[in-house]
Amino acid sequence: MTSNKYQIMVKSKRVSSHTDCPLVLSWNMRRGFLSSLSSFHKGMAMAVAGIFLTCGLAASGSIVNTAGTIDGGGSVSSAGEATNFYAVAQCTDGAVSSGTRTVNIPGIIGAFAYDMLPPRGITATAGTFMDSIALSWGEVGLADGYRVFRNTVNSTLTGTNIADVATTNYDDTAAIAGVTYYYWIKATNACVYSDYSSAARGWAGSVSSGVAADFDGDGKADPAVYDESTGTWKVKLSTANYYLVTTMVSGIGGPGHASVCADFDGDRKADPAVYLELTGAWLFVPSRLNYEVAVIMAQTLGGAGYSGMPADYDGDRFADPCVYNSSGDWRVMLSSAGYATFDFPAMLGAPGYRAVAADYDGDRKADPAVYGESDGLWYILPSSANYNFIITLANPLGGVGYIPVQADYDGDGFADPAVKLENGNEWIVMFSTGGYAPVPLTLLFE
Repeated sequence: MTSNKYQIMVKSKRVSSHTDCPLVLSWNMRRGFLSSLSSFHKGMAMAVAGIFLTCGLAASGSIVNTAGTIDGGGSVSSAGEATNFYAVAQCTDGAVSSGTRTVNIPGIIGAFAYDMLPPRGITATAGTFMDSIALSWGEVGLADGYRVFRNTVNSTLTGTNIADVATTNYDDTAAIAGVTYYYWIKATNACVYSDYSSAARGWAGSVSSGVAADFDGDGKADPAVYDESTGTWKVKLSTANYYLVTTMVSGIGGPGHASVCADFDGDRKADPAVYLELTGAWLFVPSRLNYEVAVIMAQTLGGAGYSGMPADYDGDRFADPCVYNSSGDWRVMLSSAGYATFDFPAMLGAPGYRAVAADYDGDRKADPAVYGESDGLWYILPSSANYNFIITLANPLGGVGYIPVQADYDGDGFADPAVKLENGNEWIVMFSTGGYAPVPLTLLFE
């Protein structure tokens, strides 16, 4: 008994890049074509012996399904994939005694696959968080996971898959402050990936250590906030009964520009200033020059991983540029030494701590200090004790959700520990003139 193979070869649709995704083929032989075949087969009935899967035009491969009849229909699933799939219907005819012949049986064989829609509503935060970019997107039916892609340009061609998650949100904690990122999401399951979603643009906020400062020169720090996305400072001036002033300084401020306001020109008034963590560049606008000229420091200080922490460390009334990293390393350019750079490795700090240097002991020299972002603990190295021991605040102040805003708010020459809600109007100040008791305040900047 010989077996003749009658082929219907139809190129199928590529289903996915998953090697374990089933390819589903369906066929439907129409009864009207049987008469043209019956003469060849001398009227003998035919039955479908199986479906072959092949990557070429030849009828080769293994029988993977034996269901269906020549004039009926059926389907077959196969694990794996190839560049091209063809379906081959094999029929048996016991009446042919010798030889084999291959004929194309007219019919319809097609590949069935479902398309997964890409996620919609993707969003990325723009400067909302200091250490991350928060992503979110809408759920996709049939998806059991999502792939997150990132690039520094608006192109998926060179994008990088940075995470695979099962939820509809992701925090990019590896984002570098000062860098704008573009994100795309693909929905996925065991069989198929969706196309890319539309792009979302976001960036991580920089650590702004110099926001509240004495801008009007009366010896009292003026509460202030800084909007990094627009480069706008909003200041409540103590000399004007805390009247709100909103200002943008031409040429400085914006995404990637951390606020580091301090008295760089020694006129007892804080100067608007920014620090670019990405490059280590510093720019300030001297109040002594009526805020008309932006000055760029001749040399850089800091860079990726360092936050700016300017203060008057040498007591000469000129703020000294300074940077800090989470290893507890401090680098300062002392004005009294011609702005030479001095390194203090592992002096004070650790991951999860932010620099909060200020003159806590009233000797007119800023004291290195750090603030625990999770527990609200404050550690201070007093200059008046020659930096020989660390002082800890008796009670925590701040913690998760709060950012430090230390300054001398009461004008007694001693810096007051203080925090504010990162995204809110609640402030808590421990006034030195009030025995460092925490005082909650609601300060509006609208």
